[in-house]
Amino acid sequence: MKLSTYIQPILLFCIFMIITLGSCQNAENNDTTNQSDSLSTHIREISADFTAYIEVETEVSEDEIMLALANKYPKTGAKKDCDCEEKECFKQSILGNHYFKEDGTNKALSIIGNSCEGSHATLGWCDVAIFEEKEGKWSLKSFFEKAGGGSAFGQSGNLGNIFPIAKKGLGIEIGFSDMAQGQSFEGVNILMYRNGEISDVANIQTHFDNYGDALEEADKICQCQSYSFMPEDNNDIFSLRLVIKDCDNSNDAADCSGEMRGQTTIEYYNGKYETVRNGIF
Repeated sequence: MKLSTYIQPILLFCIFMIITLGSCQNAENNDTTNQSDSLSTHIREISADFTAYIEVETEVSEDEIMLALANKYPKTGAKKDCDCEEKECFKQSILGNHYFKEDGTNKALSIIGNSCEGSHATLGWCDVAIFEEKEGKWSLKSFFEKAGGGSAFGQSGNLGNIFPIAKKGLGIEIGFSDMAQGQSFEGVNILMYRNGEISDVANIQTHFDNYGDALEEADKICQCQSYSFMPEDNNDIFSLRLVIKDCDNSNDAADCSGEMRGQTTIEYYNGKYETVRNGIF
């Protein structure tokens, strides 16, 4: 649906108050398609010369992506970056493409997942490629290796929403999870596309529980954290709002409907939202 090319600041603020991203999702159920579909409910156009989501007649294909990136990857794969015994432990796949318009040009973000299958010591990672469309053909504009992501057992992480994070910028959500000594962690790594660059701007822990470690019911801890990005004043880059809650008492580790423990707003500063990946509870 087309919006007018001019949105008053007060309207922009009200609209983006509704943009609330995932909180206590189980990483195993962090389905890329379902999360991407939710983007259609978000506002598509946030600036006269930047449209956060568009539909294109010709999408960039997987073959086009991998051919354009052929000289970016060694022919033998990236086994040197994977600490595993198997000869063929490195796996690579296109996690998703997102189309937007900037300065009158159709562009595509391609997120490439790199996994070290079966590795207990190495995290996977995600690369990001930016393509531009001219006369119905896509060409590689820029490439960012190991831009972010990474999850337990060598996984690259799960691609979630791609959403407005600035007046002329997009946030890329990559979910991660980990388990250690009876404790479970889930979270998201937020990458930002802005001014033709990709940067890693936040790591937000969304779930913690010690159900595998607690011997007594009274010792069980389960907390979760939801987050959203909202415009503040005249800042080009949106502020990050965090809300911490207890899980409920049903012992469902993925449920985040308990008592609120606190909330805070974090401003983007010096290239980051200053959050702590682990131990923020």
